[in-house]
Amino acid sequence: MASQPRPLLGELLLRRGLISSAQLKEALEKQAGTTSQLGEILIGMGAINREQLRETLELQDRLARGEGTTEANA
Repeated sequence: MASQPRPLLGELLLRRGLISSAQLKEALEKQAGTTSQLGEILIGMGAINREQLRETLELQDRLARGEGTTEANA
């Protein structure tokens, strides 16, 4: 089975209800022109914690393999 395009981390965090669109916009603005990763920026902002990032990255990987769901409790 071919892998799916990797869903964007910010989109998954929004779908899971872990961040707001304003928080995502702020984090993306902070990320622009840097080599910082979005998840680390959101942790630094206090928007998410490391466990939420880990869970969402695992979900992102499962979805890229064509497994899983984007439900809030995933």
